Amino acid sequence: MLQVFAVPHPLSQWLDGAVIIRMGADQHESRFPAMPRAMLTMHLTRTEPDARWSIAQAASFHTLTTEPTAYAHAGGITALGLIVRPAAAACLLHPVCGAATNTALPWSSVVGEAEAARLAEELGPLDNEWACLHALTASFSRAMHSVSAEQWQQAEQLCEALGRLGAQAGVALGIGPRQLERRCRSVLGISPKHFERLERFHRALTAVVTQDDASLAQESIDAGYYDQSHLALDARQLGGASVLQMTSQAAADRPWWALSTPKALQTAREDL
Repeated sequence: MLQVFAVPHPLSQWLDGAVIIRMGADQHESRFPAMPRAMLTMHLTRTEPDARWSIAQAASFHTLTTEPTAYAHAGGITALGLIVRPAAAACLLHPVCGAATNTALPWSSVVGEAEAARLAEELGPLDNEWACLHALTASFSRAMHSVSAEQWQQAEQLCEALGRLGAQAGVALGIGPRQLERRCRSVLGISPKHFERLERFHRALTAVVTQDDASLAQESIDAGYYDQSHLALDARQLGGASVLQMTSQAAADRPWWALSTPKALQTAREDL
């Protein structure tokens, strides 16, 4: 079962949303395409249905990815997650390790031992997934409130321009191509063209899964592709599967469950 939560301001400037996913013992794999988003996740477990939840895996920060990823599960799992926008991820990571891609970091290494200990203390008495997700979100919010307004504005402007214009974003930002390249690699860990490619693929997949009558050819063009075959190539390279294979399994009980979150967020009635 998948629960999706919209987030209120100011969280909505940093997060796309929040999820709780409960997988049965017969669901052995989760698959994700390359993503320009980061994820803050945590796994829970309990010995009996009415027992108190305990932490099966401490909070981890999964950075932007440039390649498809698959996770194997041994039995059922309950996981919590926050979908973190690129600028917010960059603001959290840069003071700690600079730009990072394709990696998972302990939350303690991103926000420090004191904040990680505070989160662990808050999680201790909690007995349901929603409360645990709320505590995780509160920890993320505290971390983002420590980011300066100037740092946030610069990261947000960079990511917004790159997502629209790619290698031409320097014109909108008032900087030259070489400076744009250096800034993008310093903040995001990849080139402007590569970030634009990830954002374009994200837009296309989101459009296809959120519109029941979507035309793949039209959505490809609307997202910025030359044609449908251009999207098909990116699907193979960035998703490791065809668009049809991914979107047909975009359901809570299927490997590509994560792709169903944009549509669920459109109708989410519960806020954090």
